[in-house]
Amino acid sequence: MPASGALYYLLHESGDPTRPPLVLIHNLGGSSLDWPPEIRRLSAGRIFALDLPGHGKSAGAGQQAVDGYAQSLAAFLNELNLKRAVVVGHGLGGAIALELGRRCRARLAGLCLINSGARLPVPGDILENVAHPSTRPLAVQALTSLLSGPQTPAPLVDALTGRLNAVRPSVLHADLQACDAFDFTRHLKRIPVPVLVIGGTEDRFTPPAFAQALAASLPHAALQMIDGASHLAPWEEPRRIAALLDLFTATLR
Repeated sequence: MPASGALYYLLHESGDPTRPPLVLIHNLGGSSLDWPPEIRRLSAGRIFALDLPGHGKSAGAGQQAVDGYAQSLAAFLNELNLKRAVVVGHGLGGAIALELGRRCRARLAGLCLINSGARLPVPGDILENVAHPSTRPLAVQALTSLLSGPQTPAPLVDALTGRLNAVRPSVLHADLQACDAFDFTRHLKRIPVPVLVIGGTEDRFTPPAFAQALAASLPHAALQMIDGASHLAPWEEPRRIAALLDLFTATLR
């Protein structure tokens, strides 16, 4: 696994090299391996799946604000000299992608926001419980319920619980704080690049109204809702999302 600065990443190269490179930003408490192979190894040119600071194999600490993560990603784009990139973000990663759209618009060809929103409020009991070792299991249980849905297969729910339990407590707490403090509402009209918004009809963390509001407020956005998908849409419908990404990037030549 190569690294750029403090960030580790996976690189997959196949398909059409003339397409814009894809940069995949995972969700809260996750890593590059949270992206299923169907997405991470999409045959659409170069695909970078990275670990945020403090996550996976990346050095550093979790950030309590989206802006902190966006600074690391901006440096990543600059260090690798990625031009006309398509930044794909899931949940918290979508918030980071939006901030990059404001900071690095000259380097971007487009954005894809999956299960995300202009705001990412976190229930107060989860924020409180995740901060203390004795109540952290309650926070993980509640967060698992919030992120999954009624149609999420049990093995995916179990995998989510395992991943959240494996995250360093300080990193998970910081990610949740970053989500809760995020509010991009007043900046949406300033995103000049094409945006693909993907939502799930059974998403409890970022409900369909969040995706609809993004699509309505961003100047150049298209909306795709996935029936039955929860906040774990990339896990539940990886082939569907891979196909949507393939079509979207093909329009950005």
